[in-house]
Amino acid sequence: MPGYLTEKFILHSFLFFVALVILPLLFYGQPSYVIPRGVFIGGIFGGIYTFYDFKRRNIWPLFDNFRYPKGLLLSVLFLLFQAFSLILYPFF
Repeated sequence: MPGYLTEKFILHSFLFFVALVILPLLFYGQPSYVIPRGVFIGGIFGGIYTFYDFKRRNIWPLFDNFRYPKGLLLSVLFLLFQAFSLILYPFF
């Protein structure tokens, strides 16, 4: 898995996760309800934002030498990010 792509995806997904969890927790949410949904939606938004960020900055040609398409790389990263909610689940 390419390191720079992984770093950017995790950063973008985590920022969306924090935004999607902190605001509902401040107003009404229970952690057991908000956190899994924040991880899921944050992973989706993080993948979409990473794709368009790399497209805007013209970084995707650097990843053309991989055997796997861009969508598959981002899908695998999304599934790996979902393990974050499984790690947090026993604490709530």
